Amino acid sequence: MKKAAIILVSLLSSFIAKSQGRDSVMLGMLRLNFVVPDMPAFKAMGTDPSAILRPSTAQAFAVSVSEFYQNGQFALPTDFAMELTPSLLLNATRPIENVIRSYSKAQWLKTFRVSIGTAANRAPHLGRSMAIGLRSNLINKGDMTTDKAYLQNVVMALGDFRMASRKALATFAHQHGIDTNKVDYEFRIMSNPVLKTKFDDLLFDMEAQRVFMAKLDSLKQDYKLRNWNAQKLDVAFAVVGSGGDSLLKNVQLNKYAFWMTWALRAGKSGQVLLGINAEARRDNFVVKKQNEFYTTVSLPLRYMSGSNRLKGYAELQYQYVGIERSHYSFLSLGAEVNPYDGFWVSMYGGINHNYTNAGTSFVTNLNLKITLPESFKLF
Repeated sequence: MKKAAIILVSLLSSFIAKSQGRDSVMLGMLRLNFVVPDMPAFKAMGTDPSAILRPSTAQAFAVSVSEFYQNGQFALPTDFAMELTPSLLLNATRPIENVIRSYSKAQWLKTFRVSIGTAANRAPHLGRSMAIGLRSNLINKGDMTTDKAYLQNVVMALGDFRMASRKALATFAHQHGIDTNKVDYEFRIMSNPVLKTKFDDLLFDMEAQRVFMAKLDSLKQDYKLRNWNAQKLDVAFAVVGSGGDSLLKNVQLNKYAFWMTWALRAGKSGQVLLGINAEARRDNFVVKKQNEFYTTVSLPLRYMSGSNRLKGYAELQYQYVGIERSHYSFLSLGAEVNPYDGFWVSMYGGINHNYTNAGTSFVTNLNLKITLPESFKLF
């Protein structure tokens, strides 16, 4: 799966590089380093007791790995998932003007994502599990790719650079003996691979382009500052299958999961997450009941405070586990940290209390999330 992800990114980079317009902003250039959302295919495998599905702005491609700390010691991760947003991948080369006109429509479809994950089952004899998840944003505030008002600011900043590039093109044509009075002079340059490469190199080194890229970066930084805690409403669904060995032979569907999470702005530096998670899963431990499904319902509440790159949070969750007929409460403190562009660390520690048998356990979790960084050069 990891090798497939690397190949996908390489093909995507090659495709976009061949399609880049010389003086326009493409959708792929509007990547913002927001936190990587939780993935349904990851959460459905029950890798941690927190049932909240953390919403955020959709990423074209993201990876999540977990289970670095087990039984009091660090270990190689056994749980892995990746998520793709088809609309962002397929429209990465769309110019910003087309984005403003049409891409912002049907936002729930533009944020539709597919995730796939695999994890080692907690009982060794059960082999591994594999999950497939689907999700979308019904409310998607704070997404630059669909924010028409903010995109107009990018178009205005692009105007000066376009004027400079047109002047540079005319000068370039004169230098190469091309008559600029003919309407097809631009096409003659752009259709000639040698001349086009020379002009693109010239354009890349222009001061006007450096000024524009600095302005675009400033707009993106300001947007993240203002919108990391914007309102969102996510819905997601996942199915989980388990196999008797690491090759996932004879996979049996044993869990269905649904999430809804509402993210609300709480002042300039806060956000409240209200969630619900409902699951139906089989009892794989009791042979006589292996075909019976049991319901688990979780109601998590999380308050976050900080900035886009560093925030702390407190979470409280009630959970009813039908397979055990037990009621749980989960209280945790955690943080999300962004040490590098495109690289996120999520961690928490908490107390999981079983009210039915009065059992209490202390739980820790460390999760690494990776996406294409803003500085990653696709063009």
